[in-house]
Amino acid sequence: MKTIIGIIGPIASGKDTVADYISKKLGMPIFQTSSVLREIARQRNIPETRKDLILLSRELAAEFGKDYLVKSLLQKAENNCIITGMREIGQIEYLRKNTKFILISVNADVKTRFERLKSRHHIDEGKTFEEFLANEKEEDTKNNVQRLSECMKFADYKIENNSDLDSLFRKTDGILAKIMI
Repeated sequence: MKTIIGIIGPIASGKDTVADYISKKLGMPIFQTSSVLREIARQRNIPETRKDLILLSRELAAEFGKDYLVKSLLQKAENNCIITGMREIGQIEYLRKNTKFILISVNADVKTRFERLKSRHHIDEGKTFEEFLANEKEEDTKNNVQRLSECMKFADYKIENNSDLDSLFRKTDGILAKIMI
């Protein structure tokens, strides 16, 4: 049975940094749910904006099931791997039933995440702090298929990433020591 490490968290929380770190330490490839969405968006001539990808994700979940994206990724994964970007409870449930699944959530203060986005020049995520908050709230409502905050409740391990990289890597190492893959 494949071991899958799922890493989830809101935008600019550090989830991709954690995924890269674990990948290098354990030699596990990383698969992103957004890569499946982007591939399908290109095939359908849909713009690859965050909003359009969220809408596409909703459509795919309604058409093929909420676990569609992770099923697609597992077909590509030959062995153990890391999957990032899950935002639907159905994806987590599928992985728990069909793999040895370990879920890590990474989070940071909303202000910290906003500052990280600004430093990356991601202006489409909200030009002001208030717009950023409004976008986040809209993405995580009960009417939305993508309810990240609900998914994060299922995490086996949680990382608060409000400090520097050394601190983040120490916390990650602590989790890796516990799961011993």
